[in-house]
Amino acid sequence: MTPLRPQPSRPTGEYDAPDHPESGQPKPPATLGRPGSWTSQGVSGAVVSPMARGRPVTKSDTQCQGWAGVGGGWRLLSPHPVLDGARIGVGELRFTARHTPGHTVGHMIYVLDGTPPAAPPCLFSGDLLFLSGCGRIFEGTPETMLLEPRCPAPPDARVRPGHEYALECLGFASLLDADNPQLEQKLRWAGQQRLEHRSTCPSTLGEERAYNPFLRTQSPEVQAALGLRRRGSEDGAAFRARVLGELRRRKDHYRAP
Repeated sequence: MTPLRPQPSRPTGEYDAPDHPESGQPKPPATLGRPGSWTSQGVSGAVVSPMARGRPVTKSDTQCQGWAGVGGGWRLLSPHPVLDGARIGVGELRFTARHTPGHTVGHMIYVLDGTPPAAPPCLFSGDLLFLSGCGRIFEGTPETMLLEPRCPAPPDARVRPGHEYALECLGFASLLDADNPQLEQKLRWAGQQRLEHRSTCPSTLGEERAYNPFLRTQSPEVQAALGLRRRGSEDGAAFRARVLGELRRRKDHYRAP
């Protein structure tokens, strides 16, 4: 894991949430249960608040602060840092926290192992992994955003992302991998789901590995569609990061029809 750069702590009670990059509207700190962070402060953990309405906010590389919405404003809670690899219990549920510093340097995801209770495992992927897509790279790099080593869950794990951009992401993927039958089937299914006002989430990690180009940087088909070839002495991971960077650059400029 790439070490985080030291970041100065901000004074207690001071936090200015950045605007949403798409709408320009102010965005509150990420909600509990939705991994991720909208901060440039950088952190190696997120927050689990003891309050049902607590919202995690990353502060520095050594401290996280919990905030709660109160009367239209934000109230500071006690700090509850969650570090990479931490095990979190909520009743009978057991989660593992993973630091994924690609979208932001303090981004976290959570893996639910599913036992107990007898239920499928889940990957709460925040802004790391979407259905057929991934988050923008705001503070990390393609190297730190590489999805393959950062999705530590079995193929049957339900992927529950922080955003639902299924049709847009599937449409983009189809430009690169038009002959992929699983992608074609998923695109038709997602379109029908939308017509019926139904959710397209969750998918499974196994499905994503079959059609999500951001999880298939090792695929010769994806590499060829981008016109990229591995350089003579280029490390395999470095080449996949270059593929991911080009995918993300093209997705940033893609506009769905």
